[in-house]
Amino acid sequence: MAGAKKIEFVGIAILNRYWALQTPGMEIIDVHSDPSYFPRGIDLILKSPGRSSTVTADVKVDTYIGSDPTRKVRGLCNPDSGVLLVETLSQLQYDRHDNDVRGWFYTSEASEIHYYYLALLNSAEDLSPFFAEVRQLVSLGRSTTSVEERLIRELRVDRDLLLTYDLKQARAWFENAPEDALRGYAGATNPTYVTVSVRVDREEFCKRGPGRLVGPIFERVRRSVG
Repeated sequence: MAGAKKIEFVGIAILNRYWALQTPGMEIIDVHSDPSYFPRGIDLILKSPGRSSTVTADVKVDTYIGSDPTRKVRGLCNPDSGVLLVETLSQLQYDRHDNDVRGWFYTSEASEIHYYYLALLNSAEDLSPFFAEVRQLVSLGRSTTSVEERLIRELRVDRDLLLTYDLKQARAWFENAPEDALRGYAGATNPTYVTVSVRVDREEFCKRGPGRLVGPIFERVRRSVG
């Protein structure tokens, strides 16, 4: 598991249990490891009891929520940025003969984005045995539920915060977003291309945009797994 994939796995494990606690009887289908859903940008399918509507969620896990401005641990903890990232280009090509590729904000087929900020105080060494066990179980086609729950019990969370939004509403809002709600761009460099995301002010997005601030959820989940 690469660093980004590890924190994503942790975040999805927490969200699976949070939504089960939030809506008893909800059917939660975790498809984040199912290759058939990769191009659709769907990680979780949430089916509420007695309702015909189904929520499909694209989960984004962001470590930039840490309380210590000096603590920077790649893939685990970074200072609170105050923004959420909206990926508009997943591949801005270095070779301009190739076409750029639009980011998940435009290509995801999910109905909602579940943007989960999670800053951990654990070290990579603390968590490595859990990820090794997960890899082994996945290779054998076995459930990782018991490992996930042991992992959750071992997590030392500095801060966490869940923010959700309807993707179609966000796209419409973004077209005419107020200037003070946008804080420039963030780029991630790869060997042959650059990923580009717009930095959106979290407070403004929730106050004047479609963002729904759920709040911290980890402690409730941790107590549920004992």
